[in-house]
Amino acid sequence: MQYLPIDLSEIETVVVGRASDRLRADHMRRMTARLSLKARFPEGVTASPNFVGCAISHIRACLQPDLATPFLLLEDDAVETERFTPRLSVPSDADIIFVGITSYGLAPGIGGRALERAAITEEVDQTWARVHSMTGAHALLFVSERGREAYVNAAKEYVTARFRPHDIALHYLARHLNLYALIRPAFYQAEKLQPEGKTFKAERASISDALLRQEGQEVELPAGKYGRLRLRLVRRDNGMLEWEAA
Repeated sequence: MQYLPIDLSEIETVVVGRASDRLRADHMRRMTARLSLKARFPEGVTASPNFVGCAISHIRACLQPDLATPFLLLEDDAVETERFTPRLSVPSDADIIFVGITSYGLAPGIGGRALERAAITEEVDQTWARVHSMTGAHALLFVSERGREAYVNAAKEYVTARFRPHDIALHYLARHLNLYALIRPAFYQAEKLQPEGKTFKAERASISDALLRQEGQEVELPAGKYGRLRLRLVRRDNGMLEWEAA
């Protein structure tokens, strides 16, 4: 494995958010200043349902004028972990890197929805894992132009033709791009930055280390109205790991 040095303090950071949300906006300005990140704050979009505005905001953020890869994209509820460091040596073939991770991934039998603890990553070394299934987009490092273009096109498709949250597309992009994740995340999604009364599971799903998997592993996961899923991890002909019913 060859590596490419990237210093997050030397590249641009684009924040996905809205100035009208003072709590989050103030938090992001303080955090990016504290971490010495060169941040842009394009105005996000409000829409109903919320995932539509989120997708459009991500697309706008990625298409900022004169924004060159590599760049860091942060949602406005991201908070750095104690493992944050600006200096990274990333896999040289990476297109997109999850510097903030989640345990949510896709599993069969639940209508293409993301499921907690269904994420699939495979250890590359002590720092990096190859992503086979992961759906969070709160902290992404875009390394290549190919990665940015594919992400934008997928977000457009999911919010228009499929009318689904755009981050689900990351599961499918992993089949065509080189997606990696920090095993120990640099950012997580903070519960303290969510609207009062909102049920929020993303902090517990994003603050722990990546779920490293192995071919043949079996799990049983709760899936709400679908009951409990018994799943086995298999490797397809393309080399990707996927869940199938056990």
